[in-house]
Amino acid sequence: MDLIAKLWRELDDAGREHLSNAILVGPPDAMLAHIEDDERPISRDRRIYDRIIVIERVQEPPLTPALQQRMDELRATYPKWRAADGERAHFGSWTEFGWGADTRYSVDDLSAMADEALIEALRSDMDQREDLLDAWRRLVSEQPKRCFELLEQLARSPDPGPADAWEHGLWGLRDAENAGPITDRMVKLLTEVPAALFEKGDVVRRAADLLEAKSRSLRDGTEPEGFWELFDRAVSAAGREALDEEHDYEQYQHDWVGEATNRSLGRIATAFFNALFARRLRVGERLPDDLIHRATFLMSLHQESHRSARTIGASRISYLYAIDPEWTAKNLIPAFGWTSEEESIAMWQGYAWQARIDPQLWAALKVHFLPLFRQDRLERLGRWSRNIAQSLMLAGVAFGADQLKRDDVRDAIRSMPENMREDAAAWIAGYMHAGEADNSNEEEPIEGSVDLRWTKRIWPWLNRVWPTEASLRSAGVAEQFALAAIATDKVFPEAVDSIASYAVASNGYQLIHQLNVSGHPDDHPEATLKLLDAFVTREQNMRFGEDLRKILERLEATNLVQDDNSYRNWAALVAQWQN
Repeated sequence: MDLIAKLWRELDDAGREHLSNAILVGPPDAMLAHIEDDERPISRDRRIYDRIIVIERVQEPPLTPALQQRMDELRATYPKWRAADGERAHFGSWTEFGWGADTRYSVDDLSAMADEALIEALRSDMDQREDLLDAWRRLVSEQPKRCFELLEQLARSPDPGPADAWEHGLWGLRDAENAGPITDRMVKLLTEVPAALFEKGDVVRRAADLLEAKSRSLRDGTEPEGFWELFDRAVSAAGREALDEEHDYEQYQHDWVGEATNRSLGRIATAFFNALFARRLRVGERLPDDLIHRATFLMSLHQESHRSARTIGASRISYLYAIDPEWTAKNLIPAFGWTSEEESIAMWQGYAWQARIDPQLWAALKVHFLPLFRQDRLERLGRWSRNIAQSLMLAGVAFGADQLKRDDVRDAIRSMPENMREDAAAWIAGYMHAGEADNSNEEEPIEGSVDLRWTKRIWPWLNRVWPTEASLRSAGVAEQFALAAIATDKVFPEAVDSIASYAVASNGYQLIHQLNVSGHPDDHPEATLKLLDAFVTREQNMRFGEDLRKILERLEATNLVQDDNSYRNWAALVAQWQN
């Protein structure tokens, strides 16, 4: 059934005619062989009816004359037949469990009603209201053109109806397929509905959804008529919505990103940035004249209710700062600065959600960055702490170790929980394993060889800032440092010596595998053995036993370590596994 609906939309006229004829022929006799002879004609008719219903609900293109004629005949012959609502019509059987009385209205019931009667039901029928609204939503998704016209009549009448009828109507329109031109008209219509209706939170939320949905399809800055009028109206209405979660935010990990993506102002802010991206602005071009005041009002630094919008803005701050650093420095960066604890936590969560930074933005943010590294604040970052830890590494390695004071960074690393330190170390390993450098990328400079990366950036940074106290060592951090060392080439022996003070022996699965695929067992056998001794425990299972066996065979072939007691111990361990 899904395929029939899809084909009907996509085929040309000849294709639809062919599909129409195939449906009218009905199912092959073999499909009905198990049905009693006197029941086969009814079964055949029902199968044809069900398929025509699926096409009829597509609406555009309409039924062919032959299909329409057959459907009229079937409805006259079987007046009590009804197709299942919505997607249920696409299944041979459908089972649901529920409580309470059956709904008074199905989608087909609403579809069969005259416009005036349906409008009156939406306005005034409160009996089993939820069921009515659900059927209305599904009708809108199936018949968007007709239902838009009904909403248009409501909007331009003295009584526009209750907010819930609009909420479910907009919801259904959002879910409708191939309703692009209709949703364009809805954008314009929502700028005209009475103010009393637009002040209802449910209507504003659906208007925000519509703006966000339309913004995803913008190309080259061409917005549908009324887009920015509706934006202005929605921002004003949504901005009156207070933060209604009555929680002591500081007592738990509140997810401000999750809240922003689900609140009206957050959705409206997302629509703003999508529309801004569609204009393809260049670096330093500044916000367009028609958007700069809108952006300022949307961010509204001194309005707590606009925090959702600012959180979305924080996630796009790299782009904003690139095109208009002056505006961003005035209207968004102060929110990062710990004047308000909750505000800054929200901003840093937003930034970490899509963490991007360059030297210019770093210069503007760094004064607010290190104060984030307090245990209580890091705990409240929740799932976003990983990107914050890696941003600290990026700043020191890519922008220069002198960007931050050594003791400040050491204290920041000490304040991290263990898993966050492992995330920071993982960035180091990832930087070392990055592909060949693109020296034209000045935002994240990477030297042209792995050895230069280690000697010029990674090791000077680690040696300068990473704490060496035993209480902060962990197997996770040690393995990441070992992986970074394995990524080197000729300086591998020096790299192993450098990281020895951070060593913690562990199973080292990834370490053993990467060591085996490297050239170090052949080129640097002594350093390879030293790395194994310091970072890999002998009390491990055999998961990577084959990799370890190959490493030892390669070490033996060098004729440099056969008499080494450490080598013999490793070889005896592997032999024990093989036996």
